[in-house]
Amino acid sequence: MKTRLTKRQINILLALSVLTVALAIGIFFLPHVWGNDDPYIPVVVPPHDRFREPREAKSEYLDWEITLGGSGEEEVVASFKLQNEIIIFGNTTSVDYDFYGTNASRDGSFFVMLLSNSGQPIAYRAHQGRLEQVVMVSEIREGFLLLINTDTESFIIETNLFATDLLENDLRRSENLRNVAHERIIYLYVDDWALEGDRTPSHLAPEVFHAVMEYRDPLDGFRRLRVAVLCRDLELRYERFFTSNQSVEFVAAFAQMGEFVLFGTLRGGFNSSRLIGFRWTREASVRNFTPTLMQGVQNFTLEAIIPAGHNEFASIIRHNDGTHRLVWFYNFFSATPRIIERDLSGSSSQSVRLFGGGQNRFYVFEVDITGNGILYRFNIDNMRTMDEVPLTVFNDLTAVDSVMSTNMGHGTTFIGRKNGFVTVIGTGSAGVTSSRFIEANDKRVDFIIREDQHLGGIILVGEISYRGPNATHHMGGTNVWLARMGL
Repeated sequence: MKTRLTKRQINILLALSVLTVALAIGIFFLPHVWGNDDPYIPVVVPPHDRFREPREAKSEYLDWEITLGGSGEEEVVASFKLQNEIIIFGNTTSVDYDFYGTNASRDGSFFVMLLSNSGQPIAYRAHQGRLEQVVMVSEIREGFLLLINTDTESFIIETNLFATDLLENDLRRSENLRNVAHERIIYLYVDDWALEGDRTPSHLAPEVFHAVMEYRDPLDGFRRLRVAVLCRDLELRYERFFTSNQSVEFVAAFAQMGEFVLFGTLRGGFNSSRLIGFRWTREASVRNFTPTLMQGVQNFTLEAIIPAGHNEFASIIRHNDGTHRLVWFYNFFSATPRIIERDLSGSSSQSVRLFGGGQNRFYVFEVDITGNGILYRFNIDNMRTMDEVPLTVFNDLTAVDSVMSTNMGHGTTFIGRKNGFVTVIGTGSAGVTSSRFIEANDKRVDFIIREDQHLGGIILVGEISYRGPNATHHMGGTNVWLARMGL
């Protein structure tokens, strides 16, 4: 007997069939809901450890390494070894990772990092402004002087030796040093008499700190300089102005033997330029203006100058054709100065750096137009090179970033870069004593810290841009990098 469906039953079956087809179509077009082989699972990122221990380095020459900073750009300005800590100063645009929770700003801040001798971070702080220079003044009153520029101010901050003033946000600072817009503080140096106990005559104001201020005309780039003289409490006592009908471009300033000197490039029209020097003493109420025109040279730029004895200076000048020359000045400010000149490679160069240090010697490192390096070691007594032939280990270097005297000044350690490597080269009177290569992708070492005057190793402080075997952590941009090397 056949069972016949009623009209109502047939309609129900048709509706169920349509529903089944609709569900099948929905499941087919929604694979992420049903039957997905790789379902989305939220990942919980562990919190960043700001006080982590350093990591073991891959290089056989390094004991440990650590990367510090955030996803922005970090720049190391200075680094020092304290008794049981390492302190690092610099600038950053990061607000995350190690700078999370500080006063850091994406528009830029200066920072202080305090680490243990073993490389483990202890504290981070960041403050508004751009850090230009750090001066250690433990001979006067243990601490640091920090030169800061903001959009509206220029000032000096004083901290104690451990920078706990900064860490506690209790700052001693100078009054605003800026006189006009488009002026900024660029350099600070300390009176050499103050370092030996203040021997300033009683009738004269003490000239402890000299802050060099630079004004730059926003229309034509014209520059002028002034020196703000400050007492021990960072109070402005008086000023000295260095102006001309030409632009004065600052190069260096020194205090030595009870007098003060400042050097720059005096640049005029038609790209003409000449070396200019200023000299004054405590007794002098006005400056002695002594421009020096290089004999046989019309256009050049003074790139570096260092003292090489009383009233003697070694300098590097660059000609308009890209060639460099070493110039030695005897009795620079006298009526009859003597000048000794020496060409370097004799052809256009990419860069030249001048380094002082060591026992009666200084150094010039030149990178020629093809990218090959050469190191000249000069004897201060006679300005002759110490080596009959160039030290070939320096030939492949593309830069020398830092220099440190060793062996009580009888030796020197150089740190430079070479084809993806950081190169550490030790030298002595006889030449090269050691050479070590550390794999380093976009890494440079700006500072060398000696753990102990005679024992232990050295701490390398610099910057990295990428992760690598000896920098296994990179947070973005340019980060601070530290590593320990045994000696």
